[in-house]
Amino acid sequence: ERQTTPFLDSLVREGILFQNSHSQASETRGSSASLITSLLPGAHGALHVEDALPDGVTTLFEHLKPHGYRTAVFSGNRVVSSLFNYGQGVDVFVDDRQRKPPERTLLYRTIISLGFPHALLRRLIEMGVPQGMNDRVVQDLWVVRHFQHWLTTLDEKPFCAYVHLFGAHAPYLP
Repeated sequence: ERQTTPFLDSLVREGILFQNSHSQASETRGSSASLITSLLPGAHGALHVEDALPDGVTTLFEHLKPHGYRTAVFSGNRVVSSLFNYGQGVDVFVDDRQRKPPERTLLYRTIISLGFPHALLRRLIEMGVPQGMNDRVVQDLWVVRHFQHWLTTLDEKPFCAYVHLFGAHAPYLP
């Protein structure tokens, strides 16, 4: 019998199945804050999209720094940004706000230089079509490149890095 899904088959064999998992919040701000503080949203206070993580809340990074850890956050989601105090205890914080807008990226400039109409390209990026030109993909690649570069700067000290990508968000196209 021909194997049609060898990668998925290996993932099933080697992976772990969580039959009962929970999220602390239904949105990114509260979930991410819970992840880095080990607190429920009511305790850390980042309940709504406009809420920042309070200064008085101790993060995982703040716990690890006295033990010699290098700490970093790389985020492609503006909700998890230094603007909202997610950089507490972090040596390096790279977020989407530091990225060049899409019209300045090499991919975008190259396509425009080939004569592709600017307005149509903007619309395609907003729609997520064609696949591979979605700005979220470009955004995530930008985050991953910065994370990979940071990894090359590390010495023998332990480290903790939180990498938050945005590409898994809608639109969900079959």
